[in-house]
Amino acid sequence: MMDRLPEWLRQPLPVRSSQEFSETLSEFGVNTVCREAACPNTSFCFSKRQLSFLILGRRCTRRCAFCDIALRPAEREPQDRFEPGRVAAAVSRLGIKYAVITSVTRDDLSDGGASVFAAAVKNLRESARGTRVELLIPDFGRSFAALDLVLEQKPEVIGHNIETVPALFGRVKPGSDLDFSLALLRRIKMREPGIRTKSSLMLGMGEKTLEVLEVLRMLKDNGCDMVTLGQYIAPPGAAFPVVEFVAPERFRALGDAAREIGFKAVFSGPLVRSSFMAETLFKEAGSA
Repeated sequence: MMDRLPEWLRQPLPVRSSQEFSETLSEFGVNTVCREAACPNTSFCFSKRQLSFLILGRRCTRRCAFCDIALRPAEREPQDRFEPGRVAAAVSRLGIKYAVITSVTRDDLSDGGASVFAAAVKNLRESARGTRVELLIPDFGRSFAALDLVLEQKPEVIGHNIETVPALFGRVKPGSDLDFSLALLRRIKMREPGIRTKSSLMLGMGEKTLEVLEVLRMLKDNGCDMVTLGQYIAPPGAAFPVVEFVAPERFRALGDAAREIGFKAVFSGPLVRSSFMAETLFKEAGSA
């Protein structure tokens, strides 16, 4: 296991006051993945008036080996039917023009939480008009019917993260299915071609370059428009260790390769995360 961060991961990030964000999030009782998952870019993104909302509670029903979000206890976490409205109110108050919404995985819900995602988009369309919406979704219990509830609301972007290469997928994302994840991206494009699709990979888990290129081609062949690549940094207690700190030049080379494969927009770098500078990537992608 590698504990000491290399210099390129220890460079200081811009820090500006995020008091307004913190106070508004507390007032409306909404969560962000920025803080729940200990994202290293929180200060930078808050300074740019960007954040990723976390809905469906704060505890997850799956134990992915890389994640910093808490596993839910055995008892059910109540579903909050007012949460979509509070998220929309916070977006309106903060004047956010590009809202990113993700969630924990809720296998205990009949639709995996898809109806809450759909309600969140609907509320944003009504109370924060002009705001573009990007969703980063789980697999909704591997239900296409649940996915279709979200597609009806036509968010600008739907992301679904693969996270790693096929050889490591079962260890990194137990309980998930790579073939279904690819089929989910394919179905989005088939049903709603105007929605941009997005996925993300973490590097440094022991994957080989050829394996990364293979999964990038798989994503592109299944209708993925945009991709991000970033360094895996193991949170405290993570089940999966960091195998390698990938050098910035390798990230640049893989980013170039992803563009050659045909992705409309790519972010590739050690501190990149799936929702990092999401609006910028959306604009780079142009029309779907």
